[in-house]
Amino acid sequence: MNERRIPQERNNLYSTELLSKETWPKYKDQITELLIDCFPQHNFSPKFVESIFTKTFANDVIVLLRAEDGKVIGLTQAHIYTQQPDTANIGMTGIATAKRGQKLVGVLMEKMEEELRGRGVTIILRQSRIADGYADAIERHYKDRVLEKNDDDIAKSPDPKRNFKIRL
Repeated sequence: MNERRIPQERNNLYSTELLSKETWPKYKDQITELLIDCFPQHNFSPKFVESIFTKTFANDVIVLLRAEDGKVIGLTQAHIYTQQPDTANIGMTGIATAKRGQKLVGVLMEKMEEELRGRGVTIILRQSRIADGYADAIERHYKDRVLEKNDDDIAKSPDPKRNFKIRL
């Protein structure tokens, strides 16, 4: 199993693990609950979540964050482009509502970046909401590694995003 313990004082509380076809059945119900919690605007159903995840394993990397009791409390997903294998797009990142504000996105992204580097990825693309301050947090985290950034036209978008190109 490709699992990694968190190298911080929280190492007894959380662990990261890569999701695979083999481990999908074990986690699918928890992942569905997590996505419903993190993205209520999308009205995810169990059938839809399963259809998404069972098609993604070929070019996607999915990292799970588990609590000490084994419960999935976060995930991030990246798609490695077939035509540009040095580039990956972070498609989603979510932390359970009850665990937000504990800097756990950084734990997930550390593991994701480690995995992507091991697969030859040198650039990640990421889109983040502007309104809730998430885009500003991404920008602060990546600092000097941000190669490009641009914002959606606020006048044309009801939920504008900031688009990043980041060097791993």
